[in-house]
Amino acid sequence: MLPDAPPAGGEWEGGKGTAGFASRREAAMLSLEAADRSKKGSLDAPIRDLVRLLNASQNAFTTSSCSGRVALFAEPPARAPGEKKGKGGEWVHVSHECADADAVWEALQKYLTAGAGGAQASRQPLTFRFDPFILAAECRSLSDAQGLVRVARECGFRESGMIASGGSLGAPGRLLVSVRCSIRLEVPLTDESGRLITGESYVRHLCAAANKKFEANRARYGRLESALAAGRHLPGGGRAGGGATRHLRPAFRALAQRQGALLRRLKRAEEAAAGGVASGASAVCCGTSQEPDQEPAPTVLAVAKGSAKPWKDALKDAGWLDRSRPVGACPLERQILFPINNAASLALKAALQQGARLSAPEALPGGVIRALASHRGGARVLVAPAAPAGPSRSRTRKGASPHEKLRDSILTLLEEAGHSAQEEFRRALGGGGDESLEIAVVRALPRRWEKLGDLVLLPEGAMRERAWAALESGGGLWPAVAEALGCSRLGRQAPIAANGRRESRAELLLGSDGWVSHRENGIYYRFDVSKCMFSSGNVTEKARVARLPCHGETVVDMYAGIGYYTLPFLVHAGASRVLACEWNPNAVQALRENLRQNDVEGRCEVREGDCRRVCPRGIADRVSLGLLPSSREGWPAAVRALKDAGGCLHVHENVLEDSGVALAAFARSMESDLEEIAARERGSPWRARVVHTERVKWYAPRVRHVVFDVLCSPREGAAPGSATALSHPLPDLAADAPVLVEE
Repeated sequence: MLPDAPPAGGEWEGGKGTAGFASRREAAMLSLEAADRSKKGSLDAPIRDLVRLLNASQNAFTTSSCSGRVALFAEPPARAPGEKKGKGGEWVHVSHECADADAVWEALQKYLTAGAGGAQASRQPLTFRFDPFILAAECRSLSDAQGLVRVARECGFRESGMIASGGSLGAPGRLLVSVRCSIRLEVPLTDESGRLITGESYVRHLCAAANKKFEANRARYGRLESALAAGRHLPGGGRAGGGATRHLRPAFRALAQRQGALLRRLKRAEEAAAGGVASGASAVCCGTSQEPDQEPAPTVLAVAKGSAKPWKDALKDAGWLDRSRPVGACPLERQILFPINNAASLALKAALQQGARLSAPEALPGGVIRALASHRGGARVLVAPAAPAGPSRSRTRKGASPHEKLRDSILTLLEEAGHSAQEEFRRALGGGGDESLEIAVVRALPRRWEKLGDLVLLPEGAMRERAWAALESGGGLWPAVAEALGCSRLGRQAPIAANGRRESRAELLLGSDGWVSHRENGIYYRFDVSKCMFSSGNVTEKARVARLPCHGETVVDMYAGIGYYTLPFLVHAGASRVLACEWNPNAVQALRENLRQNDVEGRCEVREGDCRRVCPRGIADRVSLGLLPSSREGWPAAVRALKDAGGCLHVHENVLEDSGVALAAFARSMESDLEEIAARERGSPWRARVVHTERVKWYAPRVRHVVFDVLCSPREGAAPGSATALSHPLPDLAADAPVLVEE
């Protein structure tokens, strides 16, 4: 059990405690003014202000830091028998900025040709590395260290932690904090003998991957720097001691002072909101107040963005989510604000005050208990921001959201229908005697929809209750909805046709023609929404396909549809030829139209029919299998379509994902199944390796749409260099080269 915080003086009594902290801090500050002891000899420029912000507190100081680096590292040689201390490794190339592919390749070539006459025996295994931001600090007290760890984790450094070094029970010697995250990358470039196992194109691909991680790394330590500037994350309550902020740039110094003062005011307001009612004072938070004799004020549950999904599910299952109020957000704190009812407010306040452990856990629903046990970044019950005095009924109200305009349009229709129609509508929606008409309408309206050109598709089941029938019979419902949503036609999703062709069964509510024109990522799509599928949720995967360097490659799209992935392969990825298989005649019609509109029909051959029968053999560098919930039935045809030297499969699957471990197990099973299929279909042993997993979207609760990039190639009989030179995801990769791929 960790000891309590030290007394106000900052030192522990009766032991080592933090004895020597002040002298160690002074020595560290002096060393920063001179050259430090690292190989580089100075602070990394991108994090200089961040380090100075942390060191501005009298209660902490940094002991080491790195803004992130791209490097080539030669592993240390094996220790000789009897040798007590082995030799260290060699940093062949190091950069604290984004990777320069030319410089990395040049350093690699220089290393390979160095040594005793270029002899391979003189070289050690070489690894390409990206190491993210890391910072080590010592804190004066336990509370200071805990605060810094909490804040670091909120900013994305989820591997941060602390240790107490030395000392005795109740009096730790040194309280050391490590701020770090897991977006690293480490890939071997040579084998154990120092022989290069990849080519230049793959090294350039690694540099590009590292640079993407570098940008994510910058964003994270940028958030940490802003948090320190705001004052709330500085140990010691955010107050810099000894005027240490004078070392910052003038603009940054002013920002730190303004944000620190603002945060202290917000903290005082939150404390007043939590305890003001009991003491007879007004409770104030986010601009709202409540006197002691008033009804309980509406409350919200503030949770970290990373915990929003489990909390939302738990609140909905428990019936604690107040659907009459919208979900909000607090960008400064990176929190989501869920509106909750009074019962939820009382239960959660009690649970949070007891550290998420009630004396009678059965008093809380199971989903809420799990969310309490696993929430990240803290959770708080706050008084909700004040709502407007009353709803505006103007359809042309400037600044109103589409949902607000939709609400106002329905309320206007009901006002025109009269009081009796309003009461009947409210009762038909299941509204209680104390529920207002506006709350009943807001609860019944859809929260999201899909806009395709001038047509809006409402979700399946939206506005189907009996209450809507009277408004619909009057002829004014759908025109009013269309006007509020800014479209001329309306449709509603319906279950997909169970005929194997996944045909759309969307119904038209307003308009006589389902053909729409939609532009996405510079690609033109035209299709009939009542007959063809189109998922806007796959936009990230279509964008990823568009970035694949497929120049000179032949691609087979086994489930082409209207060209969801066929068109990105042709328009942006630069594939020389695509063979598109599709058996829905309505989708084929749209596909041919889209090929013409995007001026790529000359590079695409459309094969109409069952892809298991019309799919070509032995010509593909890569095969796309974009069918959900599973493309497994097409795997044999996909393997037959690959060239004799192998290629890449992009396999779409719905995976029940409880954890990353479950996803990895699914990938291993897929590799085994594909190897068995390939041996049967190709007549010789093949190897299948999942080299990348792309999480596209949640398809259903706990079910995720995932794309697996699988590299397939013969195990034996292929001469060196005969394998297909794929540009993605693993170009020029030797058959046995291990690869670590992280998100």
